[in-house]
Amino acid sequence: MNNIPITEPQPRLRLTEARIARSLSQQEVAEQIGSTHVNVSRWERGITRPNPYFRRKLCQLFGRTTEELDLAPSSSDTPVRANVEPEENEVAPQNETTTSEVQSTVIIDSAIPLLPAIRLVGRDDELADIKKRLFAGEMLP
Repeated sequence: MNNIPITEPQPRLRLTEARIARSLSQQEVAEQIGSTHVNVSRWERGITRPNPYFRRKLCQLFGRTTEELDLAPSSSDTPVRANVEPEENEVAPQNETTTSEVQSTVIIDSAIPLLPAIRLVGRDDELADIKKRLFAGEMLP
């Protein structure tokens, strides 16, 4: 866990400018997107980054793209992860996406916790089903 670099927060000036251009307070923005003024303040100061749901809401509210609001994920947002490749005695299931293929298409978000250091034993089928549904955009029952 000590492999994650510590960086100074970078204010998102474009997000702040878009809010001010519409003469909105942080509280008003928060009410319109279903968040809190504390979160909006943290997003603008670069302390935290809005998750994909709130990024979409902010883009809709201001009529701008994530890049235009300084909300696009950057390479500095990608956490350093431990090696999660299958071990030598493990065989990757046929007709399923391997870990390396998933990592190349995965979107990293600081709101999503890192993979556990210890694998969940006996839950491979359930985890594969959940991942498949999440990637397909399906709702869980």
